[in-house]
Amino acid sequence: MDFVLVILFGAIFGSFLNMLIYRLPREQSIISPPSRCPKCGNLLKWYMNIPILSYLFLGGKCFYCKEPIPIRYLVVEILEVIVFLVCYLDWGISLNFFLHIWFFSASIGIFFTDLETLLIPDSFSILSLIPAIGIAILRGNLIESIIVAAVIFLLFYGVSVITNGGMGGGDTKYSISMSCFLGVFHSLFGFFTAFLLGSVFGVIFRICGIIKKGEPIPFGPFLVLGCIISYGFGDYFIRLYLSLF
Repeated sequence: MDFVLVILFGAIFGSFLNMLIYRLPREQSIISPPSRCPKCGNLLKWYMNIPILSYLFLGGKCFYCKEPIPIRYLVVEILEVIVFLVCYLDWGISLNFFLHIWFFSASIGIFFTDLETLLIPDSFSILSLIPAIGIAILRGNLIESIIVAAVIFLLFYGVSVITNGGMGGGDTKYSISMSCFLGVFHSLFGFFTAFLLGSVFGVIFRICGIIKKGEPIPFGPFLVLGCIISYGFGDYFIRLYLSLF
């Protein structure tokens, strides 16, 4: 029964997160108006807003005008179910459970918002920072995490100045949250992974013509991926690195 409730709430929260991803960059209210098709403007009935199921039943298209619904809606809801399940298995129902769900959900929001709009709203940055600080306090290394966050912030800010905005302000702010969430060594590995992924995929995207010369590449998604990889596999790679000395 617990797993069913966790899956249910994960899917519901995924639907709410999709609304935030769409509305926050556009500076729209998250309270009103009710959900509607952005193409034809028709209000969506309640049965068109059932997480995961509605997308599948509608065939990924608007009920009224048949405009394709971005696959992101389905992906985010499934990811939130996975986040809820993993956090429940790791922490049970506890303060850590809620803080980790909070942070990962904000990170998913940052991933897709930056990917779609090349912007990371301050609201998402704040939403990721609050649980990250809470987790650092519970872990007992808040001061060390803040020091690393300050160093990384200055590094990102310096890159932004040197490249004339090549590193966005949203990336810089999320780096603070990431440092507090991961701690000292894991955050360093996370940033290394993010820059490595960004460099490799940046070259691939340009070679394949996905991103043309002069077009900006959103770095937020790579920061989120670096954070998740470091959280899940950082211990292994850090031990492997230290074993070389």
